[in-house]
Amino acid sequence: MLPSVSDSQALGASFGIASGNRWLLERIHRTMFAIVRTGGKQYRVAAGDKIAVEKLAGEAGDTITLGDVLLAGEGDSLADAAKITVSAEIIAQAKSEKVIVFKKRRRHNYRRRNGHRQQLTLLRIVSVA
Repeated sequence: MLPSVSDSQALGASFGIASGNRWLLERIHRTMFAIVRTGGKQYRVAAGDKIAVEKLAGEAGDTITLGDVLLAGEGDSLADAAKITVSAEIIAQAKSEKVIVFKKRRRHNYRRRNGHRQQLTLLRIVSVA
């Protein structure tokens, strides 16, 4: 059951969502979501979402299963996370933006400049079931 218009407006205001975006509120309430852990980070995912995670093995087009599901639910109700599987498709292997590492010791003419680009995997969540 969806909340009434006045309830959804109050709920949307609490999330910082404009009152005209009822479809977004309905999507939040109806879709099955899961919180998965990969690469030492946690992500809230639902079917159709795209996320960038630390590099995972696989080629573009491969389907993988994210096994470490911490929490799952739909709307306000929670489901047993042990029974939930999250499958995702690898969109691409990519690199993040460059981070400059600059070291300096004053008065010793010591300056070092290095760059680093973290390798990422772009995923499209296929299903949360």
